[in-house]
Amino acid sequence: MTTFHNEMHEDGWPKLGVIILNWNAAALTMRCVTSLLKWQRLQPFIYVVDNGSTEHGLHTIENSPARVRLIRSPENLGYAGGNNLGMREAIDDGCECLLLLNSDASISEENMEKLLEILQKGENLGCVGPAISEGTKVYLGGRDIGLHINTRNTRSRNVSGDEVLYVDYVPGMVFLTKQDVVRDIGFLDEQYFFSGEIADFCMRAWKKGYKCAIYTATKADHELERDNPFRSSLYQYYSLRNRFLYIRKHHPNLKWILELFWTIWGMQRYARAALMGLSKESLAYRMAIADQARGIFGDRNVLFSV
Repeated sequence: MTTFHNEMHEDGWPKLGVIILNWNAAALTMRCVTSLLKWQRLQPFIYVVDNGSTEHGLHTIENSPARVRLIRSPENLGYAGGNNLGMREAIDDGCECLLLLNSDASISEENMEKLLEILQKGENLGCVGPAISEGTKVYLGGRDIGLHINTRNTRSRNVSGDEVLYVDYVPGMVFLTKQDVVRDIGFLDEQYFFSGEIADFCMRAWKKGYKCAIYTATKADHELERDNPFRSSLYQYYSLRNRFLYIRKHHPNLKWILELFWTIWGMQRYARAALMGLSKESLAYRMAIADQARGIFGDRNVLFSV
């Protein structure tokens, strides 16, 4: 295994490790890597985690420049587990700052430089991200997933174009943090598997005295959802089930009322999906409620034959 040298760039930028998670999206992942390799000043070290993919197409990475490493996992470890693999290697290699980047998201080198500068200079800033442009909307971080149905903050007129906006969580599409923060609060909680783990990480950061923010002078682009036959089942299942895990960890005093709210909300969604003949979606809501009641978390893709 090649170890990237621990060094700071001549212009003073910290050593940056970029973790890209791939699950059956080789073309998108390769496009993302190619874009990062064009950066001239930051020259990030790139860790591509192939997360139990069944398709092939990343073999060319093995012949890429030395700044790119392919990490293969024989099984799908989920968003949390896959990114943890990459972060551990990046930290072992001495990367001072860690960027989690979705393969379907893009950010310019100039915007990343601004984020790094804010992260280094911001008082007690533990993680930061850009405004996310998705179609016609711009998102500015998120709100507590245990308390809100719609957790995304949309740009409002009273937000300036150059502001450090504190938020409950920084979206995982473009998520920048420090090695020291991860060492302090721990890695992503793999019980979530998919959805909610970044909100959990940010809440743990807040509890440790760190701040989480969006720097509104920076922007990244995120492609609208591709057609995905599993979207209505996997996402709906994990999104609802993991709210219960988050509530138990971070809102124990409100546990009963919040769990009742989300159970009723989930049952309503289940009934609606069942009436519309959406079998996978109705299964997702029904199993999310059943699994949380039994305390079953982690990987449950088997429910949907994935």
